[in-house]
Amino acid sequence: MKKRVILTASLILSSVFLPLKSLAATLVFSSNLPDILISADQPNLSRLSGFVNQLKKEHKDSVLFIHGGDSLFPNALSNYDSGAHMIDVLNHMHVDLFAVNQREFANGVDQLTLRSNEASFPMVLSNFKDSRTHELVEGLLPSYQLMVEGINFGFIVILDESINRTYLQGEVEVEGVALSVQKLAKELRETGSDKVILITESDVLESEPNESFNSLDLILVAKEGADRLDASVTPIRVYSGGHDGDLALVEFKDINSEPEVRIASYRESQESVQVSQTLQRYLDRLNIILEYELGVLVKPLSSIRSHIRTQEAAIGNLFADSMREYTSADLAIINSGSIRGYQEYSVGQTVKRADINRELPFGDHIFTIKVNKDEILAMMENSLSQVEDLSGRFLQISGFKVSYDLSRDPFDRVLEISVDDRPLENRDYSLVLSGYLLKGGDEYQVFKDKSESYTLKETRLLWTIVSDYIEKRKGVDIVTDGRLEDLTP
Repeated sequence: MKKRVILTASLILSSVFLPLKSLAATLVFSSNLPDILISADQPNLSRLSGFVNQLKKEHKDSVLFIHGGDSLFPNALSNYDSGAHMIDVLNHMHVDLFAVNQREFANGVDQLTLRSNEASFPMVLSNFKDSRTHELVEGLLPSYQLMVEGINFGFIVILDESINRTYLQGEVEVEGVALSVQKLAKELRETGSDKVILITESDVLESEPNESFNSLDLILVAKEGADRLDASVTPIRVYSGGHDGDLALVEFKDINSEPEVRIASYRESQESVQVSQTLQRYLDRLNIILEYELGVLVKPLSSIRSHIRTQEAAIGNLFADSMREYTSADLAIINSGSIRGYQEYSVGQTVKRADINRELPFGDHIFTIKVNKDEILAMMENSLSQVEDLSGRFLQISGFKVSYDLSRDPFDRVLEISVDDRPLENRDYSLVLSGYLLKGGDEYQVFKDKSESYTLKETRLLWTIVSDYIEKRKGVDIVTDGRLEDLTP
């Protein structure tokens, strides 16, 4: 029989107090919250913490704050401390459980282990093993139980094997989704869990039939975008994430009840003084650097996701041109997935270092390698292979021109590639790219066995190279110039 679910319309609160019913347990769920630069009048981390704190105060011992992860990276400080400051902030936010998601691996397995040792909350990831030891990633737990008002909640966290193509390169062994869910759900039931809850990402759900999740009571999905409930499947799925001012409340009346789901707002919540002060300590360290003014825009720029991942973008040209000039390489590429500001910049706007840091938050270094004609073709075919899905593998380029037809099958879309208006020659070209792409990220296997002929790893981060490029010119006057030419009929 289909489970009964109640969805209440989004609540815009004038104060932090939320009039819950007389319920035994409430789960507060959100995810994808890495940004520490959000102003005080916006739905920032301290407002979220204030909301949760007041909820816990009003309904003592019946509220759990479940964090869906994807939050240690990327932001302005994670470039320098591998997310340590976010662990400090989350400790002050009184997180009850943290689901490790893909972005937590942005600086590798060992850095995540260090972060887990600093956390006052359990960090859970169920289906990954360290390839070096064939054991669970050190510091992470395969599952966790939390008791609230007589209800024993068992949590498991499952991620997709794509981690070894995005943030890691074979550094973890990933157990199959269905097998992991069934095994861990059974173990949790046997050890007393009344409700077994999966925390995961959309890719996992899309890759598996609904039957794989029949042993669960609830699925919490970490995803940026509008918070929502999907009650068309069993178990129900609750999606929540992003700095949008909303979060999900999942309420249980008693041990036998089905969940009632509400989407609530913390936009007007009073800030947590403790979290605000913690954030400010870190922001004070950054302000001198990040508030520095670089130049004024002569032409508009856009880093909106749907724009930079589907077509030539002026901001992508700016970043790729900066890389090519700094290295004097023949060609430059930057994957659109590394551009994360998702902003519109208008003519006359002053660009600060903070803007560039926000756009390029992963703190990557750049490398120069040699590539030949066939490798450049393979590189661009991969770039164009998943444009329809807004894949971050879509490249912004400098030093060459590519025409293509997206109506053709993937990996047969490139029509022509030219350098200085001449077809590619049978010789090596120098190419500057990020360390992420050099390691084969986004399935750029063509680079994986390359040795850099010149490295800037020990010098400048990419965002600082771009900042200097803008400052040198003062006026940012860059437009699209046809270097990516879409000839789709």
